[in-house]
Amino acid sequence: MQEWDPALWELRYIEKIIERFNNPDLSDFVARVGRGPIRKLGPDDRLVKPARTYIQTMHEDPVNLIETIMSALTYENSEDQEAVRLKELRTRMGILGAFKEITGLDDRDELVEAIAKKLD
Repeated sequence: MQEWDPALWELRYIEKIIERFNNPDLSDFVARVGRGPIRKLGPDDRLVKPARTYIQTMHEDPVNLIETIMSALTYENSEDQEAVRLKELRTRMGILGAFKEITGLDDRDELVEAIAKKLD
């Protein structure tokens, strides 16, 4: 059995996504990709869980995932109820506060620390 290699997994995932965007039969508009940012920022969903796993495995910040998380945190679309709620959270709590509220993570979490560094 082959040992799990996070770098190889990430490379395969990137290649898969690039292949999707090169497929003329698929149309991913920004509004569809960004839709539902609160769900996508959930602790066990596509952004936060892999970012935390990366930190725990590689012992470094997942720079590209953090950029994507920041984009999701600042996504705005007045026709998307989650985006409207996220904007309200950001206004009331700030970006980091909104992130902690959505994920349930606290200041001691390494991903929260990485997001805080990005905001400095």
